[in-house]
Amino acid sequence: MSGSVALDPSNVPPPPIHSVLPWMEAAIVHLNTGVLLFEAQPPHYPICFINPAVTTLTGHSLEALLEQPLAVLRGGDTSGSWASLEEAIANGHSFSSSMPIARYDGSTVWIALSLYPILDAEGHRNHYLGLFQEQMLSGVERSQPDELILNAVGEGIYGLDLQGCITFANPAAARMLGWSVPDLVGQSIDRILPGGGALPMGTPQMNASPLTLPSGELYHSDTEEFCRQDGTRFLVEYTRTPILHNGQMLGSVLVFQDVTERKRHEEALRESEERYALAVQGANDGIWDWNLKTDEIYFSPRWKAILGYSDNTLPNSLEAWFDCVHPDDLVNFKRELNAHLAGMTSHLEHEHRMRAYNGSYRWVLTRGLAVRDGSSRATRLAGSLTDITDRKEIEAQLMHDALHDTLTGLPNRALLMDRLRHTVELARRNSRYLYAVLFLDIDRFKVINDSLGHMAGDVLLVAIAQRLIACIRPGDTVARLGGDEFVVLLENIRDLNSALMVAERIQRALEAPVPIENQEIFITSSIGVALGSADYRAAEDLLRDADTAMYRAKSQGRARYEIFNTGMHQQVVVLMQLENDLRRAVERQELFLHYQPIISLRAFRLVGFEALLRWQHPVRGEIPPGTFIPVAEETELIRPLERWTLRAACRQMCQWQSRFPLGEPLTMHVNLSSKHFDGNLVGEIQTVLAETGLNPTRLNLEITESMLMENAELAVSLLNQLKQLGVKLSIDDFGTGYSSLSYLHRFPIDTLKVDRSFVNKLDQDAEQLAIVRTIMTLAWNLGIEVIAEGVETTKQLAQLVALQCEYGQGFHFSEPLATEAVEALLDAGESQMHERFMRS
Repeated sequence: MSGSVALDPSNVPPPPIHSVLPWMEAAIVHLNTGVLLFEAQPPHYPICFINPAVTTLTGHSLEALLEQPLAVLRGGDTSGSWASLEEAIANGHSFSSSMPIARYDGSTVWIALSLYPILDAEGHRNHYLGLFQEQMLSGVERSQPDELILNAVGEGIYGLDLQGCITFANPAAARMLGWSVPDLVGQSIDRILPGGGALPMGTPQMNASPLTLPSGELYHSDTEEFCRQDGTRFLVEYTRTPILHNGQMLGSVLVFQDVTERKRHEEALRESEERYALAVQGANDGIWDWNLKTDEIYFSPRWKAILGYSDNTLPNSLEAWFDCVHPDDLVNFKRELNAHLAGMTSHLEHEHRMRAYNGSYRWVLTRGLAVRDGSSRATRLAGSLTDITDRKEIEAQLMHDALHDTLTGLPNRALLMDRLRHTVELARRNSRYLYAVLFLDIDRFKVINDSLGHMAGDVLLVAIAQRLIACIRPGDTVARLGGDEFVVLLENIRDLNSALMVAERIQRALEAPVPIENQEIFITSSIGVALGSADYRAAEDLLRDADTAMYRAKSQGRARYEIFNTGMHQQVVVLMQLENDLRRAVERQELFLHYQPIISLRAFRLVGFEALLRWQHPVRGEIPPGTFIPVAEETELIRPLERWTLRAACRQMCQWQSRFPLGEPLTMHVNLSSKHFDGNLVGEIQTVLAETGLNPTRLNLEITESMLMENAELAVSLLNQLKQLGVKLSIDDFGTGYSSLSYLHRFPIDTLKVDRSFVNKLDQDAEQLAIVRTIMTLAWNLGIEVIAEGVETTKQLAQLVALQCEYGQGFHFSEPLATEAVEALLDAGESQMHERFMRS
């Protein structure tokens, strides 16, 4: 019987109207739906009844509306809704529409109105019933206005007699309880709602009117559980009102609403608010909330604490906020804020500095999001404040480290190039703007670093950096490119002399000894100077030219400065091409050896040769060793060239020994550079001897004095290992490098080669003669033989013979010979060679 109507005569006969009327009247009084009854008497249609909901909605009192014409509620309607209403009333039709009504204060409120004609027993219209609600049941003509009202409202309503039986119920109550209306009427409330009969009714007053019940007579429940027919439960709020008739209590009326969903939302909202409150209290970020309508702003305690303020020391005002923002950041912050309020950005996010309570500034990140109304106008802006000072300091440190040398704190290459590019652009815009770049390299720094250790070398670099800073103006730049290379950028100088004065000042500053590990270190520097002007287009070119000039200073003797000119660059280009060609020289078989004879000055016989590397360039012809050997040493090409030389010389000596048996075996002398003098040397020599089959005693390795002294301990170890192989050892250019006298007795040396610079002046300079005599005396005492290099004249030979020098080598005997010339010499025999060297 679900869905039947309570007053449908086909189902259950309704109770007499006089028995249910008090319950209905009581229910109408407590409805949230506005109920309006007016007489069908044109043209005024006087109002004869309203419930309290109407007075609440319109602001009119009960007395102000009763007996008044319906038009009192019309106000200034221009929508045409009232015209449609009046037409429906005149024709006796029902009416349902949204329309405006006038409130007591003159304002207008829109309502959803449903209007029904009320018929008397003869079927004539005598009243109209109006219901103010958003959704109405379809309009059907009813004979009883109270019943029509109760059936149309959304609240559940049922009446109880004194025995707790249901006397009537509306469809909403039946629907919410899961019953039909006929099944509910007459049932005990204990069966429908277990425990419902125990609900208090209150004590009625004898003379109270059913429509004006004192508040003390009512029972209101905020939340109770009702039970549906299927046993499920739901939450309700209800009001229970005693019903009086002629001073006698007849029962009660209950008006209830299902609030399950609302309570669920309220609970969810409460939990959300609790989570929000806990989040705000526990968050590390500060919270702010700005009401744009009232211009009120809220700062959470954490927001203030980030800046060191207590809750009372900083007012909640926009002015106080902006006053804390750093002046340099305020304009951009306001620009971002206004852009978001105008809808130009999806959210607010800005990093800026804010003044703390102690006067310092902290970096913060302000985030925010606007709440907008239906017209997209911002009405509220809320967000957070995050302290990012630590992150900014780390970022600043990382940025500093990325642009500065970690050892000296000077700008590194990246920062130097940035400043140099800026300077080049200034000069291009202003042809009178002059600047200069000084490229510095510390002379013989590797020797100092290797002898004292890298820690001492770092101390020395730091001291150099400090002295360089003291030599320049505040606006200039000193940078460290790496190793012992420094660059000085001098901006806005008057002329070249200004740059040269700084170069001289730097050299004087670096001449002062640097105390390290209880000793004084003396250093010098080679400086290249490049004058910048509007002609330069790239910063790299200027740095390249200064570097080129620095290498020229080194090649000219170190401890000096050189000014760059275009000829230097051309020379560098030639050397670069020479380097490229030299890399291909071995595979193209462009290299060959010449051999200079070494002569016994006692017997004037041939004792050996020195292998000298030569290069036949396919375009430039034969290139002198003095041109390509320095290039090879600078570019690490010297190692593969020396390996080739060593193999070729040893192989050639084996061939000559087998073809030309002489009374005394010959020795092949081969030069080694410092690049080759390392831990791999012994293994390489073993491999070459094994491959070529040369007797180790027939190989003499020549090593410069400076090479030995760069790392004397390593030199002693390597030389001893070579001696164990049977190889002979010579010190080349003796007397021109570092003093090795203190180590000479520890080196297993077979021969000292006196440098040609001493021999050339032997017949002219008594001092040079004394030096050679001293060297020979030292060698005899140590059991070492002596070879004099660069013998060119008969007088020089005579002096050497008088000094009892064992061996000689030079143009006086023979220039370096090609392979064919050597073989012709050997083929002539020992007697002819003896006569040739005696006659020379």
